[in-house]
Amino acid sequence: ASALHGTSPTQFDYIHVEGMEDGRYYQFDNKGIAIPQTDPPVRLLPGWIVLTSDDGTASLRAPFGSILLQPKSILAIGKMPADAPSLYLVTGSANFVVDKDFHGKLIVSTPVSIYELSSPGEIFVTSDLSELVFSLGGKLSASNTITRQTTHITEFNYLNMADPLIHEKPISRQTYDRMS
Repeated sequence: ASALHGTSPTQFDYIHVEGMEDGRYYQFDNKGIAIPQTDPPVRLLPGWIVLTSDDGTASLRAPFGSILLQPKSILAIGKMPADAPSLYLVTGSANFVVDKDFHGKLIVSTPVSIYELSSPGEIFVTSDLSELVFSLGGKLSASNTITRQTTHITEFNYLNMADPLIHEKPISRQTYDRMS
């Protein structure tokens, strides 16, 4: 079971953080001004940032699916066209889920890589020690922006982006259960 499967579809047609959990996450506009959460939730626009605290997480919903931003993470909102939304994981870790009703590709960039999830599925990206991407379902391509190498990662495999051989490895059942 995924970290985000089973969540109900959002009643809002824009990307936003769910919940009013003060101190667990912060959202900033494109000028760096902290924006408090409201009801209905604040629409996150291109250039805005969501930052989680040392022990907090943030659950985001968007027309393409959902995101679970892990503690000590920074996510920047990129362009949000309906068929190819883009996000930038500056640091930390996050689960990205593309719903079965979404027809397009989700683009997730990091300081080292660009990931494209072009079918329903889930990826987990982390840059805590080294940059790793886990394919928990779906059609995923990974491009290293330094070496310009691109590879496709099959479901239930992971890739260390620092591996010069671009050798994917299987995800153990224990690892999958811990991440999802």
